[in-house]
Amino acid sequence: MLAKWLAKEVGRDRSTISRWCTNDMQPPVEVLFRIAELLEVDVCDLLVRSNPPD
Repeated sequence: MLAKWLAKEVGRDRSTISRWCTNDMQPPVEVLFRIAELLEVDVCDLLVRSNPPD
């Protein structure tokens, strides 16, 4: 499970990861950069909506 792995890698609870994924809260900027590094994506990919609303 990706959330469990990510939680371990960034030192957070899975519930925190879930809240980030549902946009109930956002990770601190330094954690956001760590997540981008772990996922091997540009941090902008995590910030910019890929599917704009209609």
